[in-house]
Amino acid sequence: SFEIAWPFISKHNFRYRYLPSPEFTSCGSKWLIAVYPLGIDEFSDHMAVRLANQSSSDVYASYKFTMKNQANGHDHEWVEPEGILLFGPVESGNNEWGCDDFYPIDMLTSES
Repeated sequence: SFEIAWPFISKHNFRYRYLPSPEFTSCGSKWLIAVYPLGIDEFSDHMAVRLANQSSSDVYASYKFTMKNQANGHDHEWVEPEGILLFGPVESGNNEWGCDDFYPIDMLTSES
């Protein structure tokens, strides 16, 4: 388990369409996490989060995402319901899985 920090995301700051994490290594494979603050497409009303294999071989993995709420401590967690999944190699285009309805966009707030 580890944490990756992104720029502050709120419903009032929509300049970020896609926020990739730095590439990291876990269990011998290279990964990145992609956050789509405005959703995966123009019809989305939820922020999307995906885990992407950046290695050149298939990888089986299980994972979960947790969004830390620094304002009130009410964290949001999502666990992959399928359990262990096959992530194809980066070249395959079938290298990512995630949650396209991770958190409602209208619930993102900018609290001081």
